[in-house]
Amino acid sequence: MNKNITGNHYNKYESKNPLVRILMNGFLNAFDKLLKCTDAKTVYECGCGEGYLSLHLFKSGYNVSGCDIGPEVVAQTLSRIQSAGYNGDFIVRDIAELRDKTSIADLIVCCEVLEHTSNPEETLKTIVSLSKKWVILSVPNEPWWRMMNMARLKYLSQLGNTPGHTQHWSARKFVTLVSLYFDVIDVQLTFPWTVVLCKKKEQTSP
Repeated sequence: MNKNITGNHYNKYESKNPLVRILMNGFLNAFDKLLKCTDAKTVYECGCGEGYLSLHLFKSGYNVSGCDIGPEVVAQTLSRIQSAGYNGDFIVRDIAELRDKTSIADLIVCCEVLEHTSNPEETLKTIVSLSKKWVILSVPNEPWWRMMNMARLKYLSQLGNTPGHTQHWSARKFVTLVSLYFDVIDVQLTFPWTVVLCKKKEQTSP
């Protein structure tokens, strides 16, 4: 993961902009719809950022923990979670450093992270080992993400590419990639994101 880019460039979770609030409500509704399809009790968020989604999971009744590469954002997560009365385990750690861990939670959540990675295939392999059963992934849906940025007159010299985004997938290409490592159960296209519910592939005997 790109160690120079952590957290959100724009705090979309607490934005007062009516359009952004509509988009975020759409994302959370899609996320919750997929969440309800699982029988998970424990959740580990890879790339927890400032903790908004982890807090949402805690308030939804899940035992949640997680990691991020940025000490500052992990500190924000801990503060946000503890203010809600929860003492979850959140650590400063790159997802790659978890590759020796196995089956640490029923559900692994990795949202708005894979587009920052230099080797998403290796990250997905690590997530396979971390999950007992379920995975929820989300990434920006290209080219809509860049078009939206340019409509906001943001990152024009980069043609709308958000700083730190090194991977760019359409919904179809992302689902194709994820299908190599998981059974894809459901896909939610909520502008401008692709949100995917996956299940670990069944192990077959030789």
